[in-house]
Amino acid sequence: MNARGLLNGLLALILFIAGIAGRADAMYLRLDEGKKSEALNYGVRNVNTDLRAFYKEWTSDQGAQGAAILNTEFITLAQAARDAAESGNEMDSFTIEDALARSQGKMVFSVTLYGKGADFAKDYEAVIKVGGKIIRASFWDQNDPAPSESQPSLYVQDLFYYFPIGDISPGSQIILSVGKYQSKERLDFKFDLSKMR
Repeated sequence: MNARGLLNGLLALILFIAGIAGRADAMYLRLDEGKKSEALNYGVRNVNTDLRAFYKEWTSDQGAQGAAILNTEFITLAQAARDAAESGNEMDSFTIEDALARSQGKMVFSVTLYGKGADFAKDYEAVIKVGGKIIRASFWDQNDPAPSESQPSLYVQDLFYYFPIGDISPGSQIILSVGKYQSKERLDFKFDLSKMR
């Protein structure tokens, strides 16, 4: 290969890498200073916005059955900025890094489900389906169930699932599947990572 061919190949590689780093069609895995600023501005700008609208980009809604939110670094930092603005506080570098640490290197889902009986979600598990792979949650937690105000005959349960990002592409389409696998009682939440920050 001559010098010109080598130079053209190197230039093509640089443009390819720059294209990946600057893509707007994939979930932000790590926030650079510009994206941190964008997230902080989004939080402050939307301090009075309804939470459903605030989280819309990161939500998969199944109506009366429930909804799931993917807490990316972007929306986690935006929520911290929104909370700070509501209470009249400013975000310093420690607060910013603390907020980001909650979602760095993992996919964190907040899931709200509705069901009959206070223990309807007692044995629920969660997996992510991406391509032909199934990824199990590495950690989970849940709040105590409570009678639903919006659906009086049902209970509401908030669940939290943490997954390693591993080799999930930030431009993938994934399914968060929550339920009892022995009885095939599951609810699937679809997320297109290419359409969120």
